Amino acid sequence: MTIKDMERQVGVTKANIRFYEKEGLLSPARGENNYREYTEEDREVLEKIKYLRMLGVTVSDIRQFQQGKRSLSQILKEREYQLKEEEAALNRMKLVCLELKKRDWDFQTLDTGLFDLQMKFIERKGAERMKKDRTEPVIKLRRIVWFFAMCGIASLIFFPVNSVLRIPVSETVMTVWTLAVTVLALAASVLQAAAAGHVEEETEKRKRGERLVKRAENRRLRYEKQIVGLNQICLASLFVIPFNRMLEIQWPLWLTAIWFVLVFGSAIAVVVVKNI
Repeated sequence: MTIKDMERQVGVTKANIRFYEKEGLLSPARGENNYREYTEEDREVLEKIKYLRMLGVTVSDIRQFQQGKRSLSQILKEREYQLKEEEAALNRMKLVCLELKKRDWDFQTLDTGLFDLQMKFIERKGAERMKKDRTEPVIKLRRIVWFFAMCGIASLIFFPVNSVLRIPVSETVMTVWTLAVTVLALAASVLQAAAAGHVEEETEKRKRGERLVKRAENRRLRYEKQIVGLNQICLASLFVIPFNRMLEIQWPLWLTAIWFVLVFGSAIAVVVVKNI
């Protein structure tokens, strides 16, 4: 098979084929007349090179992959990161083009200084978005905190109901239930403490988007910290209830009712405030 046949079958120019040979990716045999003689195996190698080059993989990476020094997954992972950087750069250029188009400058009035300022502003906004990506796992962690907290609160319905109905429950069930409530409360407290030190309020605000504007305009926003603090105190009371049960301390009905209203009222208030 001649180089013309390779060019026609694979769709790669002669210049590129010779370049790949020079880089050591192709090693065709030579005949008696010193002309290159390509085999079917050479054609398959060239097909693979063409495919990887279309994906943007560098010649150097293809050589290392061919020699077994690097895996395809490693190379494509780096390529994916490069594509993300290129996409971000294209988006920045697009925003700058839109801004310049609005101004409708001619060659004499074109202000390159403003272009530089605009690029810096866009890069800063991009950095903020990247920061948001880094804090995304922490936001998920806070969702887990709320899941544990709501489970603990929901399980406490049993106390006021049982104080009125006097439902007989075996000691084994009560022991297991008490342990479960205690573990849930402890897990919620630990996760809340772990998340509180890392999640920034600005990240959550950006994620809510337009809802943040309505929320900022609402006067109840000023009471958010107080409501959240009250709810955390109510969550802390989860530790009191199981120990109180183990010590067989009987609460007055009015105190149980007040506690019941505070726990569920604070939980509902937090949900409302967070979604205003």
